[in-house]
Amino acid sequence: MDRKLPLTVVDLTGSEDPFAEARKIRLDMLDHGYDLQDRPLTQFVYAKTGQGGYLIFATHHIVADGWCFETIFHDLNALLRGETLTGDSSGQYERAVREQLHRDRNAAVRYFRKLLEGYENSAVIPSFDGVPEEERATDDQIRGGLPAKTAEKLSELCRSAGATLADGFNLAWGLVLRTLNRTEDVVFTTVASGRDGYTMNVSDLVGLFINPVPVRVNPEKSATPRQALQALHRQAAETKPYDFCPLADIRNALGGDIRLDGLIVSFENYAEGGKDETLLKPALIKEEHGSGSVGVDAAVQPDGSISVLLSFDPALYRKAEMERLLALFHNYAARMTETPDAPMLALPHLDDGGLRGLLRLSRGEKLDYDVNQTWLDLFKAQAENRPEAPAVTDSAGSSTYGELNRVSDSVAAYLLAEGIQENGFVAVRMGRVKEFIAAVIGIQKAGAAYVPVDPTYPEDRIAYMIEDSGAKLVLTEETVRHAANAYTDPAPVNRATPALRLT
Repeated sequence: MDRKLPLTVVDLTGSEDPFAEARKIRLDMLDHGYDLQDRPLTQFVYAKTGQGGYLIFATHHIVADGWCFETIFHDLNALLRGETLTGDSSGQYERAVREQLHRDRNAAVRYFRKLLEGYENSAVIPSFDGVPEEERATDDQIRGGLPAKTAEKLSELCRSAGATLADGFNLAWGLVLRTLNRTEDVVFTTVASGRDGYTMNVSDLVGLFINPVPVRVNPEKSATPRQALQALHRQAAETKPYDFCPLADIRNALGGDIRLDGLIVSFENYAEGGKDETLLKPALIKEEHGSGSVGVDAAVQPDGSISVLLSFDPALYRKAEMERLLALFHNYAARMTETPDAPMLALPHLDDGGLRGLLRLSRGEKLDYDVNQTWLDLFKAQAENRPEAPAVTDSAGSSTYGELNRVSDSVAAYLLAEGIQENGFVAVRMGRVKEFIAAVIGIQKAGAAYVPVDPTYPEDRIAYMIEDSGAKLVLTEETVRHAANAYTDPAPVNRATPALRLT
């Protein structure tokens, strides 16, 4: 293997925008990736310009994690200044790895088995039958995050709860998963720094120490954001001694059927790069997330905001779905700070703008109509104007508007004779037959409400539904036919009254 520095020199002298050209080189390096067998896992490209140049650096994630960049660039800048590096770190990463391999993995597995005891879900970001190839996004990442003001409020809440900003970040994503999976108990994977518990100081050691570990978000139903943060912080402290345990070992200990990596969250409390553009930002060539998983890579920025890079599979998810995912995360992060001591179950799922949009959508097209008329008035007008027109059809035949109006009048007369009061309840135990429609119209003409009962339900369930609803009568096909024969010329009735129109 060639151990020389993999440095390539590119001459950008004469370029109209050398910085833009250098950035394009960097993006090409990231897009091309690495072959673990045939290419060096670290690359340097020096882009020469008329007045100096740009040094572009990229490395595979297997070589270094994000914590290493401060050390790498400190040493690199020292070398560029002609300084001699002090200290000897040769062999330290190997010793750290050997030390990690001697930790009690069985104790770690026991801890995670206890942490995940009783968990039977597989919390994932739902995918709806995949995305047709012609509709797939050309990029597999989108950017978003929290503005500085929201991030500061979240940080203040975490401090007051005795938790960390990472705990707050994890809780917000846990709420997202709870909502999308319609469950109160979710587990996802977070990325631990993996630099604790060594006999040597590895804080500035270059290497890959990070490790994915499960986080369980399962607060009490009455828990507030503050209480949930405290619980997550306790969980994080208890997990730290065991965050070296491979995720595969944890999954195997649970039987291998429960998915833990539907969402992979990496929160870094250091900024990505700096404000100085004389050196381009460092970049990691990251490994792909597992099939069906969504990756969240976040970092606190110099201005106090939190950047979020969402990685997804375009064959499974649409870009618009991922944008809504980020919006849901942002909403929960903001809402937690507004009501930190109210039950989390009361947190709105939408921000104010999203709620207004949903209400506009639910109203549908705005139509002008007579608000003093009910739908029964409109039905009777159809029966008068088009009495011979087909109104309802089932497998046995059809009824015209005139016939349906007469039969429903008979049903209303029958109900009134049986003592049904206005605003009372009448059960309708029928399938998809035209008598069902006659029964519903007749019930509403009598001023009552109908309770639909599927006749295929078990008898004990039907009995419970009728009793629980307080229905005074049960209409069947036979009852409707009996009413039509018993009340052949009933007086028309319409107790239905128009409701106030919502504004």
